[in-house]
Amino acid sequence: MSIEKYFFKKSVVASSLAAPSQAKAQDKENDDSGSVLDKETGLILPGDIKVAYEIRANTDVGPVRSLQDSVRATAKVLGLETQASTYRDLALGLITPSSLKNKLVAFTDAPHALPDKSLVPVDAFLGKPNRGDWDTHCVTVKESWQLFCAKVDSISGGQIELKHMAAPSGPARSKVAMLWHYPTFTSGNSVYSHVMDPDSPSLWAQQKKMGLDDGIKTLDMFPFRLDYNHDNGPEWEKRFENWQAHREACLEYVKEIIKDDRLLVVVGDEIWQETKWLVKSRRWTLTYVELQVDIKMFSAKPRIYLAQDFQGRVQQVLIRVWHGQYVYHNSHEERGAIWDLMWNTACEIASVEIKNPELLTWAATHFLRSSSQDPEVAQTRPGSYTVFMNLRRRQNAEGRLLSAEEIRQYLPALFNRFPELGDLVQQASDKGHAALSAVEQHFNQKSVQTRQDRKNKREAESPAIAPPAKRVATDVKKIEAAEASAAARKTMQDAEAHRQSPDKSLEQSRTLERIDRLKEFRDISGKKFSAELGSFVVFYHPKKYPRGLRFLPEHGADPYAGKHHPAVIIGQSTRLLNAMERHNLAGPVE
Repeated sequence: MSIEKYFFKKSVVASSLAAPSQAKAQDKENDDSGSVLDKETGLILPGDIKVAYEIRANTDVGPVRSLQDSVRATAKVLGLETQASTYRDLALGLITPSSLKNKLVAFTDAPHALPDKSLVPVDAFLGKPNRGDWDTHCVTVKESWQLFCAKVDSISGGQIELKHMAAPSGPARSKVAMLWHYPTFTSGNSVYSHVMDPDSPSLWAQQKKMGLDDGIKTLDMFPFRLDYNHDNGPEWEKRFENWQAHREACLEYVKEIIKDDRLLVVVGDEIWQETKWLVKSRRWTLTYVELQVDIKMFSAKPRIYLAQDFQGRVQQVLIRVWHGQYVYHNSHEERGAIWDLMWNTACEIASVEIKNPELLTWAATHFLRSSSQDPEVAQTRPGSYTVFMNLRRRQNAEGRLLSAEEIRQYLPALFNRFPELGDLVQQASDKGHAALSAVEQHFNQKSVQTRQDRKNKREAESPAIAPPAKRVATDVKKIEAAEASAAARKTMQDAEAHRQSPDKSLEQSRTLERIDRLKEFRDISGKKFSAELGSFVVFYHPKKYPRGLRFLPEHGADPYAGKHHPAVIIGQSTRLLNAMERHNLAGPVE
């Protein structure tokens, strides 16, 4: 089947297929904004000046646990229980038994020809500042690349600067082929460079996850280097006079260069339609098995694809992962965990050493990203509230209080704008409160003032409304109120007893904050006092939450009667929106 017939059959408009909108590249709620790493400041700067990202200059990804511990940690974030010791086994355990699953296992376990190795280190080109040609990683790949470049030069009539094209990295027969979209000028290595460029922000995830293995092939579907365009994508047809011929040349070249690869990892959603054409042009069929988890990738359950020939024999396995830019946008641990699972599974199938099994889960809470729609604000005060939310999420996940020094380190722009906040943070720490609570109160005050301003405006523009009739409390409600008051007193006494203890819990720290507010007879945050000591709970479920609060007689006796119940927390109700938090508070004992 020809390229044109395939895409016409799929009713895909050529321009939309060639240049899918970057804003829609990931799931609808995901952004894939371009960004540039400023090595001097350590900031990820906006590619389109609409979004700015504040990333820690220190890219140390922290200690790496043993593989088995990492597997269990990933499963825990996903709310799973497992005895698997490898990511491959964890993934296979989530796939429903079927003939396709059996084929997948048989294919990955079957003996196969040893992969080739790159003739030179894949990043050797970085040591050649005055490069006049691409490195020769593999004679076969280099010859194919030269023929491809000659064809591009002929099609374009010499209008394309070949030296800016990114050549594939790695050998012809590889352990795994990593297929990306196209190179950009976000890296300073734009002349006679290779796709596996350690200075590229997008390739950061692959380098940290897989290292610079000389058996990995890394290539672009379209190797033409462009300036990143967040709003409109690459706009191939506007940039290239004869784009259809260029696209056909690219697809035929990629088809040829990956023909000996048993495993193909497709990075991002932009090139998925082209990838399916690569499979079906060989008269193979593309089927898949799904991992039975709640989290989705590309609007569906995570999938492992099998390319089979007409006899039903598996010829190639394909795994899809999110684009490397998404690491600078994702702040959800569950997404990071499923991303880790899919990438690590690919590594184990390919016999590639996993340098950091929990990299993408870690990045979800340790990459402090922030944004603003106002370019002026984005450059001077890049979204400190989002940074604060990430810090609070990390504090809850690690179960330890962040120090005042750590908070200042992560929020320099906020402290420069509001100098008095530094004293408030230190005072909170000295009182035994969570130092981060002072930052939370700062944002609460701003939020309360905004809501009050809006309320005043509405009242000024609308007619007066009669106050609601008063309600009379019943005896039952009075009894319930008395019981709640007694429970609150017990909570307050426990917190006071641990005020100076360095080992006090987060809940006790939060309680102390509310006690001190009551003592001062003022409401700093603008909330009612009843809300300050409000309780939130994970209720009992025989399987999911056996340690939850039992609220019906048939649930049995409450083992925490007369004691503080671990599934009842004070404030921080958003914690219970996190599946891992609910599991930690009330889930089965592991």
